[in-house]
Amino acid sequence: MLRKYLSDWVAFGLLTVTTWLAYKDVINGPFLHDDIPAIVKNPDVQENSRFSSIIWNDYWGTPLRNNGSHKSYRPVTILFLRMIHSSFDNDPKVYHGVNIFLHAFASYLLMKVCWSLVFDDDGFLCSLLVGLLFSLHPIHTEAVCGVVGCAELLCAVFYLLALLVYPIGSNQYGQGEIITYDKKSATSCNTEAKVERNLNVKASGFSSNNPSLRYRVKRKHDTSMATIEEKYNNESQLRKETKKNHHFPSAATFRMGLSLILVLLAMLSKESGITVLAVLLTIEILTGISRCQHQERKKFWNRPNNRILGKCIVLLFWGILLVLARFWIMDWTRPIFAKPDNPTSVLKNKLTRAMTYSYLVWINMKLLIYPVNLCYDYSYGTIPPIVSISDDRNLLSLCLFLVVLGTIVHLSNNLFRNKETFSKAGAMGYAMMIFPFIPASNLFFPVGFVVAERVLYLPSAGFVICMVHFWHKGLNKFPTKKMWLYLLTFCVLAAYFCLTLRRTNDWTSKENFLRSGLAAAPNNAKIRYNWANFLRENNRLDEAIREYQKTIELYPEYVSAIHNLATILEDDQQTMEEAEKLYALAIRIQPFHENSYRNLANLFVKQNKFDHATKVLLRAIQVIPGEVTHAVGLARIFVTRKQYKQAEKIFQHLLSRPCLTGTKTQACTYEYQMALNDYVELLSKKGDIKTSKKLLGRNMEINSTNAATLIKMSNILMSEGDTYAATQLMLRAIAIDPNQSNNAWQQAADLLQRKRYEDSERLYIAVIEAKPDNLEVQGQFGALLWEKGKRQEAEEFLLNVTFRDLSCEAEAPWRNLAAIQGRERRHKEAIEVLQTCFKRQKKTSKKMPHSKQSVLLCTLAKHQRDRSKQIHAAGKHTTAQTMWKKAIQNLQEAMKLDEKNIEAKQILKQMAQA
Repeated sequence: MLRKYLSDWVAFGLLTVTTWLAYKDVINGPFLHDDIPAIVKNPDVQENSRFSSIIWNDYWGTPLRNNGSHKSYRPVTILFLRMIHSSFDNDPKVYHGVNIFLHAFASYLLMKVCWSLVFDDDGFLCSLLVGLLFSLHPIHTEAVCGVVGCAELLCAVFYLLALLVYPIGSNQYGQGEIITYDKKSATSCNTEAKVERNLNVKASGFSSNNPSLRYRVKRKHDTSMATIEEKYNNESQLRKETKKNHHFPSAATFRMGLSLILVLLAMLSKESGITVLAVLLTIEILTGISRCQHQERKKFWNRPNNRILGKCIVLLFWGILLVLARFWIMDWTRPIFAKPDNPTSVLKNKLTRAMTYSYLVWINMKLLIYPVNLCYDYSYGTIPPIVSISDDRNLLSLCLFLVVLGTIVHLSNNLFRNKETFSKAGAMGYAMMIFPFIPASNLFFPVGFVVAERVLYLPSAGFVICMVHFWHKGLNKFPTKKMWLYLLTFCVLAAYFCLTLRRTNDWTSKENFLRSGLAAAPNNAKIRYNWANFLRENNRLDEAIREYQKTIELYPEYVSAIHNLATILEDDQQTMEEAEKLYALAIRIQPFHENSYRNLANLFVKQNKFDHATKVLLRAIQVIPGEVTHAVGLARIFVTRKQYKQAEKIFQHLLSRPCLTGTKTQACTYEYQMALNDYVELLSKKGDIKTSKKLLGRNMEINSTNAATLIKMSNILMSEGDTYAATQLMLRAIAIDPNQSNNAWQQAADLLQRKRYEDSERLYIAVIEAKPDNLEVQGQFGALLWEKGKRQEAEEFLLNVTFRDLSCEAEAPWRNLAAIQGRERRHKEAIEVLQTCFKRQKKTSKKMPHSKQSVLLCTLAKHQRDRSKQIHAAGKHTTAQTMWKKAIQNLQEAMKLDEKNIEAKQILKQMAQA
């Protein structure tokens, strides 16, 4: 027993270390691809929704009964991810680390399943090899490296635990079979059958998990009838031996119930988890057939066989119940997928669909056998459909189905004829490879993808079991070639490790990830589009334009690519006309594309084509009824043209029913509230402050947590001079939405100029708490402390800020510190402070904007001028003259950097006259 536990710990340690070495590089990787919508933007994971929404929303945070839902119901996974977020926030390292551990644990559980249920001879070695192959198989990189693959990993853990816990072949005492008999050890078939009838021996079923009750009859042992009957005289004697060691009578029932709960958890982690019931049914059926072959007909309906039949009925009932519950929570509706995601599903020709789906099965098998050219997306025409029977790819599909069918027939034939060649490992491998793949195969119902590597996570477990099974058969059949077979195994493991390591590197950065997809599938329009977006985000606009154009060539109806290309082209005067055509094309292809209407109208506004913009937005309002943003956009155009009456009519028509009249305000949603704020801004421009305050009060009654409304009201109160009330509202707005701290910053600066120091200080402190890295705000706060008379505290505070500004990115701390020192006529120290800033600028690639550099140079010149006067008064005329010339040079440089720097011009003029 001690040796067994030591073997367990050694195996677990080996699998964990191996998995860590293969996947450790991804620990520092960011969220990529599907991680963004599933984790970062998922309100159920980010704790931005009610806890109960986990039950009613899909994996992506969309309500299951919404037409746009993918119907992927995985509440256990979402709950698990939510728990991680509540403890570690959005730290990718933690999510990646959890995925790596889950994969190592799943590999260990698979090893345990194989050791307990699959392999008899050399069980530990074969099971450990299965675990190693599973942990290193490159097809798992998407499931392990992508955080969204946590669903596959959790599902696999519960799936394998259900297999381990399930009481396979339990007898009436709640234990497994007592003897696993090796048929080759018997002297004849008749003797063998007689022994099995007397001893209730299971010849080809699944052995017990209890090592103390497993007695194997080996070739080298005495296998005569007398020897066996001497040990176990009859069946009653065997039962007496069993009762001495049996567990509680309810052990099998308890394990059965626990296994069914684990099946439920597996299904609620990923839909394919329900297929473990099919694997368990397969095991029970094989066990039942094995028993029936060695029992007389009159004993066929005995109690043990009835128990197997009863368990099969329970498994079937549980499966049906789970499926019905799944459809009920989906409101008995099917998901609707976009055509490019799975183009085969929308083909009208049934033969074409059948041939293409059959070929996709071959593609998945190829990925398991030869996991080299892996890709994160296979949609948008990566795998063209098969439209002709003469297509060569049909031969590959046919060969695969013939091999699978032939193997199944061979196994069935050996089982029913009670041949020695029947293999539990082969049956278990095929069951675990085929059943989990069925939900993702497209053969019975369409899914939202063509091929997805992460859905092969569970089927690969069956695949590696078959690999090890054939390897073990080779060892037995060719004992002289053992060294070569072991060498082959080592080479396969080394190749898997290297391929996994290389593929993991693709997930360490966004650029590597996107480049790998481009290399694997250069004709995939979606991959091209993602790469173009990356180039655009990094301001590589010329390359982005070329990639968007290639995307449109590959898929002419790719509306998002057309729209994004237009947004780049509209910024150039020479390509504005082309951008206009592209927006119009996007609207023709997809009449409900809101952004194209909005951006086309904005483009017309840039060109002062207000009539064209008005027509575009009016059409948008007609096509997309109830769309608030387009109506607000139209009103803004009228405001720009100072046509206030037309704008006011639009706002009143839009807002009167949901927001302005009546006591029921449920219809005044967030979009309407923002439109109401725009209406208030219009009234403020007209000078109608009274009505503006009234409407803002109404808006605050509807939603007291709308930060934008609070800021509008605060600004109006500021204009009326009620600074205390304005400050209070602004503080509430920042507490609700820290991203609104820029508005508070502006108001704090305004209060500082008005010498309302207490109110200004409260706002500055709130902004610094919201943006602790904003050194500009802290520089202004230092000036506030000086104005309040806290001179020493102000200087120390600013010295601390400038010490932390290693690249001199902020202008205010340096300028205000120099100003404080200048007021005390310490111009020499002020000059040293500013020169330190410019030295730090030269050492860094992060450059301060020219306008701010101009201000600092002007400030430096002023202090040099005043210092020159001090030196001149001390009688050092040459030094004073040199300092004076440096001040003039700095002023001239300041004017070059910013021609609008009026202060520099004035000082230079004064110094020239002096």
